[in-house]
Amino acid sequence: MTALSHLDPNFGSVAALEAMNEPIMDASKTPGLGECMFHIDKQFIHFIAIIVQKNFVQTVRAVEISLGIPVPGINLPPSPRLGAARDIASAFTIVSTLSSIFNPEVLQVLIDAIPVFEQVAEQLDLNTAFAQGGLRRRLARRGVLVTKYVTSFTGRGFF
Repeated sequence: MTALSHLDPNFGSVAALEAMNEPIMDASKTPGLGECMFHIDKQFIHFIAIIVQKNFVQTVRAVEISLGIPVPGINLPPSPRLGAARDIASAFTIVSTLSSIFNPEVLQVLIDAIPVFEQVAEQLDLNTAFAQGGLRRRLARRGVLVTKYVTSFTGRGFF
């Protein structure tokens, strides 16, 4: 969604992304759900929510860096490779090596997202080549998206 929000004119008005941690309500789509009961301490839930929230925000920022969007607060090491990336998929690959900035989970998400992104971009006929139509210049002028994370747990302290 981050890439689409910056690339597809149909998503051009998107200013924020919100991640929801909402349990799926259809039990047939969650095999094993409810088979094991654990009591989860509220502090533990808060700790997990912070990790997930941080990874969500960092993944959004990693995608924006891949797109060439300046991200305040993230100092990129000089990378002639990133500036020379021919398209967005190759930029994802390059950013997925920035282990000094992003944790392994975020880096793996970038790698895993490449084939999905390429398929969606092809279906929507999006330009993903930086050299075409001034894409690199247009993206460099964009601002980052606002991110928000909402968590929702139901029940009485048991999952």
